[in-house]
Amino acid sequence: MSLQACLDEAIAAVRGLVPVRAVDDTYSVEEDGRGRVLSLEEVRHPRVRTIDFRARSWPEDDGEAGLRSRRLRVGLALRIYYPLDMDRGYLERMAGEDVGQLSLELPLLVLRATAPAAGMLSIPPPGAPSSREVADDDGRAAGLVVEIPFDLIYLEA
Repeated sequence: MSLQACLDEAIAAVRGLVPVRAVDDTYSVEEDGRGRVLSLEEVRHPRVRTIDFRARSWPEDDGEAGLRSRRLRVGLALRIYYPLDMDRGYLERMAGEDVGQLSLELPLLVLRATAPAAGMLSIPPPGAPSSREVADDDGRAAGLVVEIPFDLIYLEA
């Protein structure tokens, strides 16, 4: 399974989760006309809980005992966008609940993959989440991006 196929599986699994708060605003992605998932930076007007996955490191051999294998490890980050057009306290509670849910669910994505035998091997517990405000085209604070770092171990086809 390629890294892209693993990411497609991860996106599908996250999109299938029901958030704790504001359940009508589910996790979503924005795609171009060819089915490619856009990064948050490419989305003109992201909705609540627009997500993407970003690479934090290049894939590297994760073989045991120095033996070369098809097993690779890559550092990724799940990023979630929240617009700042709502009450800040409510937004922070919603984001906090989402981070808690996603931090618990990320290691289980391997079990939720539609083709688990095809490549995703494991996702160790994620690292410490972080957040940052992002600006609109006019330089005004427009949204909050929460990032959850994690490693994905998978088999390259």
